[in-house]
Amino acid sequence: MELVGGIPEPVGGVVIMASPELMKIVECGCSSDAACLHRNCSCYSDDLSCTSYCKCSAESQCNNPNTAPLEDHDVTISSDEDE
Repeated sequence: MELVGGIPEPVGGVVIMASPELMKIVECGCSSDAACLHRNCSCYSDDLSCTSYCKCSAESQCNNPNTAPLEDHDVTISSDEDE
């Protein structure tokens, strides 16, 4: 967070959303050509998106409808040096 006019504002960029220990609790082990296609995928069955912590790595073989393809993500990293 940074202060803008004395008001906290979120800062864009890549951050770790939870500890690796927590993320390992919420991960799937799908690894076939039809990865994450059915409710036996733990992420799909819990209505969660797959992440890089999952065995499918949320890459092109991931068929979880809750997971947006990586090319759809608009991730930018900002730093104070860019200003």
